[in-house]
Amino acid sequence: MNRVSDLRTHLEAYRSKRVEVEAVAATLNMLATVTNPLSDKNYIPGHVTASAFVIDKRHQRLVLIHHAKLERWLQPGGHIDPGEDSMTAALREVQEETGIVGVPLGSGIFDIDIHSIPAHGGRPSHLHYDVRFLVGATNETFSDSDEVLGVRWVAFNDVPQLTSEESVLRPTAKIKRLLVS
Repeated sequence: MNRVSDLRTHLEAYRSKRVEVEAVAATLNMLATVTNPLSDKNYIPGHVTASAFVIDKRHQRLVLIHHAKLERWLQPGGHIDPGEDSMTAALREVQEETGIVGVPLGSGIFDIDIHSIPAHGGRPSHLHYDVRFLVGATNETFSDSDEVLGVRWVAFNDVPQLTSEESVLRPTAKIKRLLVS
């Protein structure tokens, strides 16, 4: 099974949960209509990315990075390298951007979000069809990365003090609901 058809299978399974319905449908449509939708060279309409919401061992905090290019506090994540599936890409990005080794919590996709990326460094504005995973941290110490301006553990209730990004706030609320139930 190739990476795109594998991603379609995971998205179809995720769609059965009836969450982020519009984002899932738009992502499936993009996968069906765009040549090489995982390539970061696709700008019209955009491409698939992978990210992770990383929680600590006590399930009280999550990791946010201060993204160097976007200058916003976000979850770790980025582009899918050739040969990678979306989960592998998300875990790699977590380790590259934070130094944390993550392990998947649950099975499959945790969240889907489509957001606009502004033009930067010769790249036009485009969409990221972000496939997100819930990940547990095996360590809690950060390492330096040129890709980020900062990394923090943030208590779930304190996330709105650091970012107003709906693409971070909505999944954070989702994590809190999961951990309470």
